[in-house]
Amino acid sequence: MKKLIGLDIGSYSVKAVDIKVSSKDIEIKNFGHDLLSRESIVEGEIMDTNLIEEVIRTVFTRRKIKNKNLSISISGRNLILKSVQIDAVGEEKVRNTLEYEFPNHIPYERDDIYYDFSIVSEEGGRSDVLIAAAKKEVVNSRVNLLKSLGLVPLAVDTAAMAIQNAYEAIHGPITGTVFIADIGAEKTSFSIIVNGVPKFVREIPVGGNHYTDVIAKELGVNYEVAERIKLGEEKSDSSLEELFDATNQNLSNQMKRSLEYIKGNAPLMINKGVLTGGGALTPGLLDFLRGEMEAAEIELFNPVEFVKAPADLLPELQKVGPALSVCIGLAMRKVK
Repeated sequence: MKKLIGLDIGSYSVKAVDIKVSSKDIEIKNFGHDLLSRESIVEGEIMDTNLIEEVIRTVFTRRKIKNKNLSISISGRNLILKSVQIDAVGEEKVRNTLEYEFPNHIPYERDDIYYDFSIVSEEGGRSDVLIAAAKKEVVNSRVNLLKSLGLVPLAVDTAAMAIQNAYEAIHGPITGTVFIADIGAEKTSFSIIVNGVPKFVREIPVGGNHYTDVIAKELGVNYEVAERIKLGEEKSDSSLEELFDATNQNLSNQMKRSLEYIKGNAPLMINKGVLTGGGALTPGLLDFLRGEMEAAEIELFNPVEFVKAPADLLPELQKVGPALSVCIGLAMRKVK
């Protein structure tokens, strides 16, 4: 099995991590990251190829990451993750049935997408199947960019599945009904998992940049200063929790609507909520959601707290914190 470097190309930064997983712990062997400009990636699509190439090259060179085999992720509006029932059992029969029924499940032309599926359960001649589909143009653009840098992308995952992999590797299998909110720079990936099976994923257009914009507007400072204030690197006399109230409420309302959609007419008990991603550290957000969302508990998932790492990497790892969830989950993938 080939060991892979987890490479997370987000809208805020590029992160690469090399890990070693044993029966006892997860150890980060190497880690590199660098920031991107705000316009580099918009809604999951690369806008500035030259800058992305330069940053990725810098990350690998600076940290002397030798392994070129990568696991990468896709997210955004060009990705669909869907749970369906198929009147077939067995991988070959399910695949053939999916090809025939494809227009009923995925709103893209078959020739325009890559897709894969996982059989969750089989009973009475039917299969519960999880489908992941992404536009070829989006996947190919990333794969070709990485190949041009001499890198070898061998696995493409969804960001939501990568986070689930990281969470379960640290905390064990997910039981009951759990939501995971991955709060990135541009948007929040909101997924609902039932007994370890993803049932729903939605991109909510609220992320860390929106909180930075609020600070910039309300305090009359530029974006760079506002970002430092949000991160606690620069002091402010204003209460950020109060400034963020409307944005927090917007995020909370959209998360609730997602839960209502998946619930339909059936009762739905949320056993746990998990907050991760760089925006999860937004001042006051965790406490706000604990007061708004109907969940038995809501916790912050910061994988850096649970992994081993060399002393020289710890300061940067701790600074990135929950934003490393996708990257660690990707690095756990192995291929033949």
